[in-house]
Amino acid sequence: MNSKILISHDRFLYHALEEVIPNLQHMSVDGNNGLDLDAFWQGDECYLLVDNRMPFNFVEKIRALLLDKKVKVELIVLEMKGAIYFRKGYEKYKKIDMRGGVSLCLDVIAACLHGGNFSEIKNIAWQKRFIRGIDLELMRLIQAGESLALIAKQFRMPVKRVYFHRERFYRDLGFESYNQACIFIIHNGLLD
Repeated sequence: MNSKILISHDRFLYHALEEVIPNLQHMSVDGNNGLDLDAFWQGDECYLLVDNRMPFNFVEKIRALLLDKKVKVELIVLEMKGAIYFRKGYEKYKKIDMRGGVSLCLDVIAACLHGGNFSEIKNIAWQKRFIRGIDLELMRLIQAGESLALIAKQFRMPVKRVYFHRERFYRDLGFESYNQACIFIIHNGLLD
């Protein structure tokens, strides 16, 4: 049996990946989280999926602790948008470019995790999970050609707040701009 651990601050990334990777565990790095790896790994093999925005020295510390316990460690780096630079040290590991959104990378992740054909899984189901409430209505109104000022008036909120919702929406989905998110969602028929 092998363990699959995601090392990231990004809870949205974890929720997206846990839908398709069985038994994925999340190690969020904060001041309160110790390095009790016994709670995370089982068996003699461990896949570390690492958000490239994480400090490399912390990831190496976890990897070293697992190797000390005679666990075979496979480290896979997830290249996320928002990383100002690719952190030093990750160059020698497998990389998956996640900047197009998680659903576009599922087959690559499956291949890196030895087997499992995830092409049967509806990639769109993950995206639908995150299109909710005001985001869905905002998408529909923008698709209908409404201006942000009219949308703000309709929702009885300042335009700045509508911009905030737009930004949060596309960042949560893993896109670099709102237009990219809209094109992807409309192209895949997620508003139907």
